[in-house]
Amino acid sequence: MADGTVRETNPVADMENWKAAVMKEKAVASAFDENWGYLQAKPEECKPRAYETRLVKYFNKGVATVREKRLALEGEARGDTPVTPKEEKPISEEETKRMLAAAFRTTSQEYGSRGSLELFGVAEHGTKASITRRN
Repeated sequence: MADGTVRETNPVADMENWKAAVMKEKAVASAFDENWGYLQAKPEECKPRAYETRLVKYFNKGVATVREKRLALEGEARGDTPVTPKEEKPISEEETKRMLAAAFRTTSQEYGSRGSLELFGVAEHGTKASITRRN
């Protein structure tokens, strides 16, 4: 503890806390399918994953061992179909000009493009320009 004393542990209380934690974990695990089961894939929907086997040599402290290891195949070798590219339609000149105008418009071009929203102007800010000389 912070003051240097050691907390005594009660084995009965520790066991009760452990039992409560295990019961809660079991309850959460049993409710998982009800709450999150829609995220799991059904076994009949899953395709078997393709793999190949190769001999692999492991070295451990100068001793070599050879084992057969399964390596997952990737991409088209696995049987996936390649992604079909989207068809690109030609862009008209009018749309090209509009896109270029929008792409290269800076904020300084937008600033001041509208009229003032002030009804009475802001040049004086409610003060009069009277300069008097005080002695």
